[in-house]
Order: sequence, then structure tokens, then C-alpha cells
Amino acid sequence: MLFILSLFLAVVFVLAGRGFIKKHPHLCYFTAIAFAGAVFAGIASGMVFHLPAWLREWAVPLFSRGAFPTALFVIVMYTGALPNSSRLIRVLMPVRAELSILASLLTLTHNAAYGITYFKRMFLRPELLPPYQLAAGIITIILLCLMLPLTVTSFPSVRRRMNGKRWKSLQRSAYLFYTLLYLHVILLSVPPMMAGRSGYSLTVLAYSVVFIGYGAMRVQKALKVRKLSPVASFVPVASGLVLLLLLGVFILNINLNSVETGSKLLAAADQKEQAVKEKPVSGQVADSRLQQEQESPAGREEVEELSGSQPEEAGESQPAGIFPAPEKNEQSVDGGTAASSEKPAQAQDKSVSENRGPVSNAQTEAKAPGSSNKISRSGRAEEEDTGLKSEKEPAPQVAAEVAAPSEKKSRYRDGAFTGTGKGYVGDITVKVTVKADKITHITITDSSEDEPYFSAAAEITGAMLSAQSAAVDTVSGATYSSEGIIQAVRAALKKAEN
Repeated sequence: MLFILSLFLAVVFVLAGRGFIKKHPHLCYFTAIAFAGAVFAGIASGMVFHLPAWLREWAVPLFSRGAFPTALFVIVMYTGALPNSSRLIRVLMPVRAELSILASLLTLTHNAAYGITYFKRMFLRPELLPPYQLAAGIITIILLCLMLPLTVTSFPSVRRRMNGKRWKSLQRSAYLFYTLLYLHVILLSVPPMMAGRSGYSLTVLAYSVVFIGYGAMRVQKALKVRKLSPVASFVPVASGLVLLLLLGVFILNINLNSVETGSKLLAAADQKEQAVKEKPVSGQVADSRLQQEQESPAGREEVEELSGSQPEEAGESQPAGIFPAPEKNEQSVDGGTAASSEKPAQAQDKSVSENRGPVSNAQTEAKAPGSSNKISRSGRAEEEDTGLKSEKEPAPQVAAEVAAPSEKKSRYRDGAFTGTGKGYVGDITVKVTVKADKITHITITDSSEDEPYFSAAAEITGAMLSAQSAAVDTVSGATYSSEGIIQAVRAALKKAEN
């Protein structure tokens, strides 16, 4: 999309300003140098990050990513491919040299902005670069070696001092320059496209249509100059159309696979989240067990006996605060001393309502021996009193063991959570997978960052997995992109918190 916008702006710029460019070329050159320096200084200092979003996401990348200079080169190369009788060639040819110089000067912004990170890695730590980035860096060096002499010899003062045949021979190296320029873009765009990153399919298709179309037109023009048959001159055009058709099928297949893979991942995440939601917690299991016990005949009889003993217990107990008998005290779930037996029914109801699940079951079992002792006047005290002490003593331990897991609350919920942060170019979206209170995966699902910076910044996910936190340092050379990833992970973890 950025390249298409650059082509439109470049065409408007050339058609509207060709007269001024021809009359004041040196002023245009100095303006281009000053503008390129300002853009580079803003990028190096980080000041561009404080610009409005539309400037940061659309205007600055036109130059920092080399899209606008490349669009000017496209106009320059198509000028040579147009038929000699074309009206458009008479409009563009007079400013062709000036446009090539402007494009070269503006390209230096792109080289400097990326060179401070990737030239350093390429020469000092090449093992840090993926193979395709290393190949693209080598091509960049070759492009610079080709561009500099082509730019210098495009100045009329230099051209006049050169032999015509030698100058023409040197200018033919522009064809190699255009070929390597296309290869450079493809090397940096195809891997992200195959990884399913949005926008790169359109980038690959747009550059391919422009450069393959130029190659077909230029070869066709050369064949016509040699006055070959019309059938022979049509071969380059047909070959270009076949190449574009094959490329279109390839891009379509990649996009379909990406959509299918994304659908599978989303379906798996939904199933996992649904399984987590449907998994019963321990309290619910204990509640169901308690309900089953109460619904059974033995359970109903035990509850009836317990409730029947409470009024008698209330009538014989001492007033609150008068040191109740130790054997009638009960350990509460939170470790404190239970209330006296003045109102045991209320105490039990409160305990059951506030500590559901295993606690309720434990309390029922702890109270049952006590209540049986109270009913000993009916003649059952002697046969149940023998097991009273052994049954009452483990009750606090059971309650403590049940309460222990509830005291340690997990920080995160299990599942996959998404978050968004602001990168250098635009928004960055990540998916963070959490299992058993641990971060297991961090996946960048969408990003507008350019590929070299994106690859460098993406290394930070490994650091966050190791630290089990988003509190890590940014990546040198990709500060704003890595900061956007950190923000996105923080947002995802915020959603995962209990």
C-alpha cells in the first residue's frame, strides 16, 4: 500500500513540478539533502515518535523505507521503456537525469536509517541476521556501488567531460541496478508474506507488476528497434504476463494457507478456553458431593440429628466470653477460634455460606461427633463417646489442608489473550498463551513494522518468556518496535489477571 501511494505522489510531483525542477535543479538537490538529513536525524534521535500518528505511520515511512525514492526510480526507468513516439516520453525525458539524482539523494535516507543497525550487524555479527536479510544487505552494498557512479555521471557538467561511448556504457549498468532493486525488495517481502503478515502480499504483487512490466516493455522496445517480427516482439509481453499469473497463484495459495492456519489456531484457542470454562472447580465438586450426601438417607438423618441437637446445646452453654469448654470449641477455616456454642446454628450457617466446597464437608464431619455427644441422653453417648476424641482432633488439620490451596491464588487465568501496543510505524498485536500461571507462548499476530526492524524487535519475546514478565529491556536498534511489543504483552497479561 505504501508503494502504491508513493507511485501516485511521485507522478503528481513530477507532472506538477517538472518545470521548476528543470529550471532550478540545484535548489531541488539541496532541498532533498536537507530533507533527507532531517528525516534521518528525527529517526536517530527518536523525535519522529512524538509526531502525530498519521505523519509517523504514512509520511515518514515514505522516505525512511525508501518507497518514494523507488517510485522516482520507477518513473526514470519507464521513461526509457516508453515508445520513442510517445507523448509522455517527451514530457519526462527532459527531467530524467534530475529525477534520478533526486531519487539517489533521497535513497540515502533509507540507507542511513537502516544502516545504523543492519550494516553494523552485517559486518560485525552476521550470524544474527537471517539468511534472507543477509542476502538483502549484500545486495544493498552492490546497489550503492552502482548508484553512486550513475548519480555522479548524471550531472550535465560531468557528462560533458566524459566520452560519449564510455558514458553510455556506464549508464547501461542501470539495468542491473533496477534488477537488484527488485530482488532486494522481494527478499525482504516474501518471507513475511509467507509467514502470513498482513500487507506484504500486496507489496510483492505491486512491485512485481511494476518491475516485470518494465522488463517486458524494455525488451519489447529493444526488439522493435532491431525491426524483428511482431510475433517476436510480443514474446516479452507474453512472458511477463505468464510470470505475473504464476506469481498471483503463488500469492493466493499463501494467503489461503494463512487463513486456514489462522482459523485452526483460533478454533484451538476457543476450544481450550471453553474447556477451561467448563472445568469444575474444587468447591463445585465438593458442593455436589455434599448435596449428594445430604440427599442420601444417612445424610438426611445426620443433618436432622445435628439440627435437633442445636436448641439443647444453646440452652446448656455458657454465655459468650465466659471461657467455653475446650471440647466444645471448633477451629474455623481461617485459623481463628470459633464462636461459643451459644448460637451454633448461626455459626454453622455462616461457615457453610462463606467457605463452600470441601470446607463445608469438613465442617459437617467435624460437627457430627459433637452433636452425637449432645444426644447421648437418648442412650447413644457411651458407644459414640469412645471415638469422640480421635474424630475431633484431626478436624482442624483437615480444615487447614482444605484452606491452604485457597490462600494461594494464581495470578493469571489459563488461556490465550491478545493485546495491542504502539510500534514505530503502527499498532502491534500479540497473542499470549498462559498455562498453570506461566507464560508458555508469545506470538506476534499483526504488525505494521517494516521487516528488518520487526525481526530485530521480535527477539524480545524470548527474553519475556525467560523472565516470565514484560519487564525487560528494549532491543537496541529497534527501540520503538520492541517497546510496542512490550506494551502489547502487558496489555494481554492485564486481561489474563484474576
